[in-house]
Amino acid sequence: MMDSGMFDEAIGEVPPSTVDVDAAMARGRRAARVRAVVNPVVGVGVAVVLLVAGAGAFPQRERGGSELQVAASPTASAPADRPRRCDSFEMSLGGSEPHQDVRARLTMLVRPLVQQQLPDGATLVPSAASVDRYGARYEPLEFFGNYDPAREAPTFNWCEVSYFYYAAHADILRDGRFGSVSISVSVEPASRMECGGVPDDRTQTFCRVFEVPGGEEVFAHSEEYIDGVRQHSVVVAKAEGTTIHLTAFNRASDGNRPRFPEPPLNVDELRGIALDARMILFR
Repeated sequence: MMDSGMFDEAIGEVPPSTVDVDAAMARGRRAARVRAVVNPVVGVGVAVVLLVAGAGAFPQRERGGSELQVAASPTASAPADRPRRCDSFEMSLGGSEPHQDVRARLTMLVRPLVQQQLPDGATLVPSAASVDRYGARYEPLEFFGNYDPAREAPTFNWCEVSYFYYAAHADILRDGRFGSVSISVSVEPASRMECGGVPDDRTQTFCRVFEVPGGEEVFAHSEEYIDGVRQHSVVVAKAEGTTIHLTAFNRASDGNRPRFPEPPLNVDELRGIALDARMILFR
């Protein structure tokens, strides 16, 4: 989907007092689309998950609202071999699965998947990031529909639809201290991801790109910022066409300084969540 340097550029600098998760994921999706123009074939039907993960060895084990509006982009240029997944997406917009049902389905799926990976005594609590474009607030890991505010005159759009994604956030409380996790589910393609250099304000402590049985490509990396913030991320590209972003930090969404040395979930736990066969938009 993106090399590590590009990913860092997309995520942006983490200020000493706050991490704007929604903006970070928005910039990541915009950078993915731009790179897809350069290499569109690689990116067909990708799913992405960003989440909190631990550094070091990566075990290869498997584990088991807003109304969406559709509009053709005036500057979009769809390829001749338009993916069939676009037809599936447009059918879903026509009512095969109402958006409220998608939100409810993803919420009921993700909450237990995350909770069963949390350490004993950890609790999901509301996140400051759980606000949609209309100002409505949502419960921990309750999915809501949102438009990506970073979409200015897109130059590439596989399905010729408005940029829309489902998002969910939660802070994770344990022993009076907080971490956080955010998930974004969309239909945007992504190009190949590569490990690489990072900006001077952080250190990449772990990075790996690999493919698992079934064709999903996984990009996992961990970074430590100069103010002690640690972020673990997993990106999963699913052949079915869903793109999932899942991120987690060792501090709460309110931007206070980190109290935990590591985020509450490791890379393998996040990978397991992302690769769950039910974690898709197309059914």
